[in-house]
Amino acid sequence: MGSQRHRLTAAERRKRILSAAAQTFASEGYRAASISEICEKAGITKPVFYDHFDSKCDAFIEVIKDARDKLISTGSEILQHSAPAHQRVREAIASFFIFVQEQPTLARVLLFGARGDPELAAVDWKVQQEATERIASLLRDGVKSPHLSSPSHNQTLHLRAEFLKIGIHGLAEWWLHNPETPREILIDTIMDLVWPSLKILHFQDNA
Repeated sequence: MGSQRHRLTAAERRKRILSAAAQTFASEGYRAASISEICEKAGITKPVFYDHFDSKCDAFIEVIKDARDKLISTGSEILQHSAPAHQRVREAIASFFIFVQEQPTLARVLLFGARGDPELAAVDWKVQQEATERIASLLRDGVKSPHLSSPSHNQTLHLRAEFLKIGIHGLAEWWLHNPETPREILIDTIMDLVWPSLKILHFQDNA
């Protein structure tokens, strides 16, 4: 008796749809991308698509949220390691550029897939601000300061987190157009800019 074909779980099917959606948004742009094309790439029907997502916009938001959450999770894990603080921060920054290098299609959607589209502007802004808050939280966990809970200190961390995020995103976008540039040069550039600021805040080594 022949073996039965593997039936995808709901989670596996959702992952396949998100992958197809990322490819379509990256190649066609959000406005030109169609649910039909996403379904064709994913090997599903439209009813199956709507089992998982309410609309094309909903799928786009989930694509960028999924990428954001994985990146933040990876950075968080790295920063919890026992290596010296400078090394952990460098590795966390490196993980973003590794993502861009290994998943350029998804990186394009995350970095500028919503650009120029009024329908996505507000939701993309919210996703990006949530990313800033999470980065600020990671910095807060690593900073040793007697003024940790003061409003001014929290604002300082938020501004540094925003600067770090925007700077990394900007260099990553540039790198997509200049892939011949070695990854280490980008990481060195970011570290030269952000590490002095973190040292001032007493970013600490883990015990």
